[in-house]
Amino acid sequence: NLMRLDFPDHALLELWNSSVHNLRRRIEMYSTDIFTSTISAFSGRKNYKKDGDTLSERWAGVDDANLINGAIQIGVLNKKAGQALDMINWMRNHASPAHDSDDSVTKEDVLGLAILLQNNLFNLPIPDPAHSPVALLDPIKSQILMISL
Repeated sequence: NLMRLDFPDHALLELWNSSVHNLRRRIEMYSTDIFTSTISAFSGRKNYKKDGDTLSERWAGVDDANLINGAIQIGVLNKKAGQALDMINWMRNHASPAHDSDDSVTKEDVLGLAILLQNNLFNLPIPDPAHSPVALLDPIKSQILMISL
């Protein structure tokens, strides 16, 4: 609807918000422990709050760049989708109406990035919790293991 009303810059922001929300859910389904371990050496904010009540609260302390790069590192996001998200992040910071720029966001920009993300993020299945590291590691963390000799 935003594209039909000729608001490509706002459509880009909604594409960004949807993508980031989807990516955060994917990481939580896969393993936040592995994710936080992976980004521990990264610079910037990397404080995932396990006890947050909402998705936004849990992820408020993690930089967008760390979210994207960490997701690529653990295999939850492929590199094409990562590059598309990096491009959207750049565009919303440098080519949006909020910033003085000669390079404004066009419908074609948004459509190209939307197609890339549709094929490389949104259409891919969310990790199955039964096959994720969380499902394997939680029983080990929460139960006393008996070793027989």
